[in-house]
Amino acid sequence: MKTCRVQGCDGGGRRIVGGPCGGLCTKHYQAWKAHGDPHARRSAKNASHLVARHLIAAREDEHGCLISSFRSNHGYAKFGLRNRSTSREIARMLYGEPAPGMQCRHLCGRGQHGCINPAHLAWGAAVENRADRIAHGTHGRLRPVQVQLIRRLANAWGAKTADLARSFGVTPQHIRDIVRGRVWRHVPMMGG
Repeated sequence: MKTCRVQGCDGGGRRIVGGPCGGLCTKHYQAWKAHGDPHARRSAKNASHLVARHLIAAREDEHGCLISSFRSNHGYAKFGLRNRSTSREIARMLYGEPAPGMQCRHLCGRGQHGCINPAHLAWGAAVENRADRIAHGTHGRLRPVQVQLIRRLANAWGAKTADLARSFGVTPQHIRDIVRGRVWRHVPMMGG
């Protein structure tokens, strides 16, 4: 049985990776890949360095938001190998660890656009976050008649997912979920 070449690591049942790193378990390989050192550990220092890079690279928009260049396909600022929330990491650095169940609120209502302005972030309960989305108009973007139209355009007319997503202001994944019936199940198909 192969073992990890890092002294004291038994591999923990993880797969041993060959190639340029030469016999590291996946845990140590990921550390080597991310930091150039198989002994590197994710730490607050590593996170703060990455967050600082996000803040430096961000551009200010007309709403006073700092928009990150590093975003997920849903628009939220993300970083690292595990696609962690940049906003949450900034809030953690500014306000400390959140209480269990707390979410990072975007007081500007532009989190889905990649806002990472520290002045726009706060910890809050899920109910507060939902209230923010309702107040900012970022909750429930589609109406049932639009869902019916999306299904008809996709199924009967063969409209492209990316075009529909752009037209209706939602993500391509949301369009796919609507068309496949994973979401909005309660909305019937349009007649005709």
